[in-house]
Amino acid sequence: MAFTIKQEQTKKEFDDRTINEERKVFEKLLEDELLNDLPKDVTLEELERHIALEKGEALAITVRKLNDETITVIVPQTATVEQLKKILEKDIARREEPAMFPRKISWRYVWKNFCLNFMGYRMLDDKAKVMELGIRNQSEITFARYRGAS
Repeated sequence: MAFTIKQEQTKKEFDDRTINEERKVFEKLLEDELLNDLPKDVTLEELERHIALEKGEALAITVRKLNDETITVIVPQTATVEQLKKILEKDIARREEPAMFPRKISWRYVWKNFCLNFMGYRMLDDKAKVMELGIRNQSEITFARYRGAS
């Protein structure tokens, strides 16, 4: 029993040390001039997307919300509409202030009543690749009501 507890303590110490070392590497990466505009609390996923953008492997797409505010999301060049929506959901949830939105956004409601729109084309097929729809780096898409939605 004592041996198991000692193993667990050693594993926890190792995990803590590893996390601290990874955090230091992460912070060092954020000092790079190409990445220094990222927030200090950036997630690993966001960092990977920004690196992919700098390498030309991703697209920065501006999304105009219904209130005319814009948000820029970074998606892989191979992304589908569904992947774009998921990244958009995460980025909006992360950036919106809890005081502004005390309740969680119901994305199920949003996607039931609205769709993404690119140059008049309603992006209804979640499996469609964004680049095949003509979306390129620095493109702008908007939210649009489904026809017949109240």
